Amino acid sequence: MVKLEKVEKYFNRYKSNQIHAINSTTLKFENTGLVAILGNSGSGKTTLLNVIGGLDKPDKGKIYIGDKKITNIRNSKLDKIRNLNVGYVFQNYYLLNHLTVFENVSLVLRMLGVKKKEEINERVNNVLKMVGMYPYKNRLSSMLSGGQKQRVAIARAIVKNPNIIIADEPTGNLDSKNSIEIMEILKTISKKKLVILVTHEQKLADMYASRIIKIVDGKVVSDENNSNAHENISYENKNYNEESILNKDFNKRNASLYNPINMITSGVKRICNYSILKKILLIGFLISAMSIVYSVSSILGIINVKDEQFVTTNKNYLKLTTTRNNVTDYLKYEKLPFIKYMLPGDSNLDFTMPCPDYYQTTSAKITLHTSVVDSKEITNSDIIMGEMPKKNTEVVLDKMIIDDILEKSTTKNLGITNYEELIGREILAGDEYLVDSMESRNQTTLPAFKIVGIVDKKSPSIYLAKDNFINLFSIYKIDEQDYSRPPESTINLVDYKLVEDEIEIVEGSLPVNDYEIIVSNQYKDQFELDETIEQTVNGKELKVVGYYESSTEKDENYSNENTIKYQYIEERNNIAIYPENSEEAMKYFSDKDIKIESVYEKDRNEYIAKMKPQIIATIAVSGVILLISLLEIFLLIRSSFLSRKKEVGILRAIGVKKTDIYKMFLGEILSISIFISLPGILIMSFIVNKLAATSFFLDKLVMNSLVIIISIVIVFVFNILIGLLPVHHTLRKRPAQILTENSVD
Repeated sequence: MVKLEKVEKYFNRYKSNQIHAINSTTLKFENTGLVAILGNSGSGKTTLLNVIGGLDKPDKGKIYIGDKKITNIRNSKLDKIRNLNVGYVFQNYYLLNHLTVFENVSLVLRMLGVKKKEEINERVNNVLKMVGMYPYKNRLSSMLSGGQKQRVAIARAIVKNPNIIIADEPTGNLDSKNSIEIMEILKTISKKKLVILVTHEQKLADMYASRIIKIVDGKVVSDENNSNAHENISYENKNYNEESILNKDFNKRNASLYNPINMITSGVKRICNYSILKKILLIGFLISAMSIVYSVSSILGIINVKDEQFVTTNKNYLKLTTTRNNVTDYLKYEKLPFIKYMLPGDSNLDFTMPCPDYYQTTSAKITLHTSVVDSKEITNSDIIMGEMPKKNTEVVLDKMIIDDILEKSTTKNLGITNYEELIGREILAGDEYLVDSMESRNQTTLPAFKIVGIVDKKSPSIYLAKDNFINLFSIYKIDEQDYSRPPESTINLVDYKLVEDEIEIVEGSLPVNDYEIIVSNQYKDQFELDETIEQTVNGKELKVVGYYESSTEKDENYSNENTIKYQYIEERNNIAIYPENSEEAMKYFSDKDIKIESVYEKDRNEYIAKMKPQIIATIAVSGVILLISLLEIFLLIRSSFLSRKKEVGILRAIGVKKTDIYKMFLGEILSISIFISLPGILIMSFIVNKLAATSFFLDKLVMNSLVIIISIVIVFVFNILIGLLPVHHTLRKRPAQILTENSVD
């Protein structure tokens, strides 16, 4: 039984073009019979049919199907009631053209939870035999005539054995012969079920309807039983079992059409059935995915600043900024418990590696740019090749330094191609030009250092005994001095212990005490023994305590290690601190308003500031590429959906749940993403990985798992959101509204 109580329906309500489509209508329908609703075009008869079947929502009043009220309830509950109780036959058939006749009809059974193929086959084949469409069950619905389509639509409506059949102008697009056959089928069904149909053909209503309701301008003007109807008319077709269709019920439930597996398989099948043009358009998803990978790689590549791009100093060093170093303060800072050791100025120093492997490379040299670190800062576990240094003249190099020199073509031309070939080689303190200059001028040099091991601490460091530091820097930083007094007033001092075997004191003694110096015997006339000179170190005048002669014609001024250290402290601005505890060191000097900062962070920030214009430009270009790619995906998905809005309306009209429609599109979107977009991501990842290894793209692109993950997330999330957004927008409307907006004759 169907009952309406004072139902009202407006279109364009409260507007100048308001239409009162249903005007305070109260009706009651019995459980069987064929009821015809007559009226002129625009009289509201189709609207009345739609609100009865739950395809549209009334503005006022109540509607009952059986004992269940379908007004003012949740859409999901309404869908369940009409799916279980109502079958629909439309004037425009509303079959799914990409499905066969059998698939169009069986879809309804799957909506009701029927899973057994035998049961589906039995019921579908029976209804197709009843309407005379069994021979065409495997034909696509798009290949049928109008009459055939309407028969399939009737089969789809009755296959679920509903209590009510609602038919909107079922003969409106048919010729007279097909119209009579369709009406005979509906008349036969009405003996067991309630059939409510809308028609504008008075003759058909008079011939078949047991009750005729006439509507004018949304108001029922007459409601009469039709005693003239031919009650004994029956659709004659002996190839079906009527009982199995109209009487035999089955366990019905409002089931879901899709699970995760068939959601994807259905999506793949749908893609495979795309037209040639649509399949070509799928290339757009592949190209877009590739562009997204490139964009993500570019953005991460430019913002992911790598240490090797800017690091020139061991990461642990702190920089204490001073305008002029004070020896007293320096010595006090050295004793602080959170400081391991300090260096005046900075820790950077060049070394030179001779390469006399071949006759042609006898004079060839390679310069190593390093940051000097105490060898006690590494352990055996840090060594990746070679061994720990055991002597003052043995050093360990960080892999970063070696990688830098191995990348240079000159190194490869000298025959050095791997780490093993560096173990055992000797290096000299100072760059190539300084070493050559000091050798040619017979100046004091330190003995050669031997490379005995390699570590991978991700820092351009050379590890050697701390005892060498002062002599190393005082001798080999001459070309970079940042004096706090004019250079011409400074006498360079060298530790006498470096040349003790090469000189002989001819008068006086060695400078074993602080602030004592010895000079070459050839300058005896200029410097009197035991007299001080104008040069001061740490505020103390230097005293000449001896004259020496040298077999190697050396003519430098020599003092002891402490004096050398004090002089070097005074000559440098700033202090490099290697802390025991970085946080404590930073806090101590900050509390004293002395500027202290991490050398690593300082260099990194300066590099980023320098690269900022390039970073902004790269992000902008990559962002544009990314937006274009996403826009292309949006347009592809949007154009695909616009051609499917009618399909959505049909599915909703025949009772498919909203969640199933979401799943249907989600399966298609995921299939496109997995089988089209994902290969594009993987292909471009391979290409970018190769490009990122080249010198040109080394600092411009990055390829790692993060790039792939971000690209996959962007593609999948965007595809899903953009794919389901128009679906959501459409599903907010009532089924009748969707069909009206997308009706096609």
